[in-house]
Amino acid sequence: MWSGWPTGWVCRPPRRARCGVWSKVDLKSHTQPVVSAVLWPCPAALRAGQGLSTGQSLPPTSPPQPPQPPLIGVIDDDPSVLKSLGRLLRAAGLRVASFASTEQFLETHPSWSLQCLVLDVHFEGMSGFDLEAYLADAGVRFPIVFITAHDDAAMRERIEAKGHAYLRKPFEETALLEAISRVMAASNSGKH
Repeated sequence: MWSGWPTGWVCRPPRRARCGVWSKVDLKSHTQPVVSAVLWPCPAALRAGQGLSTGQSLPPTSPPQPPQPPLIGVIDDDPSVLKSLGRLLRAAGLRVASFASTEQFLETHPSWSLQCLVLDVHFEGMSGFDLEAYLADAGVRFPIVFITAHDDAAMRERIEAKGHAYLRKPFEETALLEAISRVMAASNSGKH
């Protein structure tokens, strides 16, 4: 906030900064003063002899990084399916973390940062449903696309009732991408 509107130099303290901003205010326009700013280095920089001289520019800042694409976890015990799903998702511009079993996922994953999980239903040991229940009990919820070779209407209803997607193998590549997009959108809107 300006302390007054005198013609000449006034100091406008910056928010959460160690340097002041000196501004020259021109009161020719009563509604919109013309302000030209000059940087005043912070006292620590002046003591270190690092003040700005006339014509000297500020050091360049790095440009903001674009947001990273979503990280999709893929769990399937068939190596060829795992490889082809990973290739498909990477080609669609997504990041992929692949796991050969639910146990490997639980041992080595960065899963809490996943945006979606593509998960086979049937495994030896912990099934896809067991993993989903384990994660829910742990308070971890992210959208899941269940994939299976079995066509079971009751299973489909059970999965979709929880806000997840169900795909029967074999499926079209676009069907998987649409299912991922759909469950992620539902999760982001709070429907999941």
